[in-house]
Amino acid sequence: METKTMTIRVPEDLAAWIENQKGNNSSNIAIVNALYSAMLTQRYSDYEIKGKLTEDEWKYLADSLNGTRVDGTFRFASSALVASIEDSDRIDGLGAKWEVDVKKLCDKIENMSGSQIEAVYRRVEFFWNKPEDLDAWAKY
Repeated sequence: METKTMTIRVPEDLAAWIENQKGNNSSNIAIVNALYSAMLTQRYSDYEIKGKLTEDEWKYLADSLNGTRVDGTFRFASSALVASIEDSDRIDGLGAKWEVDVKKLCDKIENMSGSQIEAVYRRVEFFWNKPEDLDAWAKY
């Protein structure tokens, strides 16, 4: 396997976490293992959410989360995403706009795992970072 040398700086709490993860391995191996784990978690979560939401529900989420930044533990909490969805309907009328049953959408979100919730945010963020045809993007 080809490798690339990189120099990184990490916050103290991540450095301590890597120290706890490495066991008898080097920090480099611990970091590579953590990155592989993150990559595979993202891929699998992306696969798990595919087909769970309708095209209109994806459009609702893209509209609702436009310009929203979600960090930390909120990024994995279904309750935070549900609250955002409900607020978008109550304040902006997105349920009617996208012809989405907001209760049904919220039920779907509540049944997702933390990594699936993060995948939803990541997918919407990717859309807004590289906008494409919304109708094409919503077919997932």
